[in-house]
Amino acid sequence: MLVRVLSQLPFFTAGDDTWLSEMLHPRDLSGGLPYTLAYAEVQPHQVTRRHRLHEGTEVHIVIEGKALFHVGGEEREVSAISAVVVPPQQWQWISNGPERLRLLCIVSPAWHKEDEETLE
Repeated sequence: MLVRVLSQLPFFTAGDDTWLSEMLHPRDLSGGLPYTLAYAEVQPHQVTRRHRLHEGTEVHIVIEGKALFHVGGEEREVSAISAVVVPPQQWQWISNGPERLRLLCIVSPAWHKEDEETLE
């Protein structure tokens, strides 16, 4: 059994400017995983950088807060407890409101830096 406690994991600023911690990645288990699980935060009034995955599908599960999610040509206000599916190749970004946004992010197949493209 593998247990990862968020408060014991490292955080970093991701390519889209979210504050992120990879909770689970295939490299963490000898048997591998078919996905990556990350915890992310977007600060009040922050707009994340536009980015997309070429092959990976993302699922964002909002656990706290409310924000405007932009995916492809669509935008929608999303609040806790909701899930947003982002298909491969779709440009995406988040326009956060006045409160901190907390979410879990699942990427399948597992996230790799080479699969992500970010606009300046």
